[in-house]
Amino acid sequence: MRSGIQGVSTWLNVIAAVIASLMLIDNAAAQRPDQGVPNVVNLRIETARSTVRGTDPITVRLTLVNHSSEKQVIASAPPTALAALHVYDEAGNEIKPTLPVATPIWSGRPLSVAPGAELVLRWAGREWLELRDWGFDLRAPGNYRISGDPVVGSVKMAQVAGKPNSNIAELRVDR
Repeated sequence: MRSGIQGVSTWLNVIAAVIASLMLIDNAAAQRPDQGVPNVVNLRIETARSTVRGTDPITVRLTLVNHSSEKQVIASAPPTALAALHVYDEAGNEIKPTLPVATPIWSGRPLSVAPGAELVLRWAGREWLELRDWGFDLRAPGNYRISGDPVVGSVKMAQVAGKPNSNIAELRVDR
């Protein structure tokens, strides 16, 4: 009976040590300005054209820019998994996706972005991707703004003080 209690006690100590180690690792990462902190990696968004007709596809080119002093590891994944896009109308209202997000199956070795380097997100050999892949079907005439947040490792580089982790690309949709 006593050895059973000691065995449970040993396992509890091991679990406590693992949790404490994970907390220390998390705290250390939070104190390093170039690891897991917003704005370490930014997203640059470009539109192929500044004005499109409502029937034309809207294409964007997305580039991850590493501002840190260390290499950043990027999952080998489709751009829809590596960048969360946000679209706003001219009144500042967020447009919600109305189409399913393209989530093709992928596999491959992780990519890396060296300090100060850039990586254009490509899919199926294309660097100009359709906004519809993120579920946005902008057919109504008007002015729109597109911003986004990159996903690095498994961490979404979140907005800081409501500001996106990207530039803001402007687009006009005509009839």
